[in-house]
Amino acid sequence: MKFYFLIGVILGWVSPSFGAYRVFQLRIYVYDSEGKRIENTYSILSNLDHQQYQNYHAGNPLIKVVTIDSWYCPGDTRGFRKYCSKPKIKEFSPTLERAKRVNLPWNLQPVVP
Repeated sequence: MKFYFLIGVILGWVSPSFGAYRVFQLRIYVYDSEGKRIENTYSILSNLDHQQYQNYHAGNPLIKVVTIDSWYCPGDTRGFRKYCSKPKIKEFSPTLERAKRVNLPWNLQPVVP
């Protein structure tokens, strides 16, 4: 008994695990029983992708789920924590664009292997 307790303490101390999850922004289209789309369309954030979301709701044929966007979040969602916000996209400055080398003499142009 002490042996198993000691192994559990050592493994718990040696290998801490860190959680991560992916957030999906989904658009839900609602249909009536005749297959006509109802104006009740909405977007949600979920950690289920579009197929998992549809199957979780019993494969409801009256809804259509489309993935709009997704992003990665470090951490976990225990205790009903809010999802992390979408990271901002870094914009490249115009100075980092590919330099034009048309004005360089032929002997100073870079060699591409």
